Amino acid sequence: MIRPQRVALLVPAVVHDGGKLVGMTQGPSYFCYLAAPGYHRLSTSYGDDIDHRLGTSTTQDLTVLVNPSGRIYVHHDVSKILTLSISQLREAEAMQLIAGCDSVSLSSTPSGTPIPNPADVIPAEHPKE
Repeated sequence: MIRPQRVALLVPAVVHDGGKLVGMTQGPSYFCYLAAPGYHRLSTSYGDDIDHRLGTSTTQDLTVLVNPSGRIYVHHDVSKILTLSISQLREAEAMQLIAGCDSVSLSSTPSGTPIPNPADVIPAEHPKE
């Protein structure tokens, strides 16, 4: 997950893969996680606690196909204030965007939600057909 924009630096974009928390971008940042081959439904919620209470947060979904030994790059585009769009990127474009970002990992989560283990492999919702 790559978020290169400096717009809304403090507004988090929290990512779930198949309902499992995998990470968050905030400001110009990126994170990586392991995913099993097959189809994955990524769901990103954009907004902080105040946005959630006011109903101004947004959620965007994206289905991606992870091939064996493959990599998927997803862009969190927040270039327009209070909006989020997510899309898959080609590797060359992703590498350019990552160059201006910091690697991030979760250090805390809402009560009762475990911090993702970087060694865990997120299962696919559907195997590749």
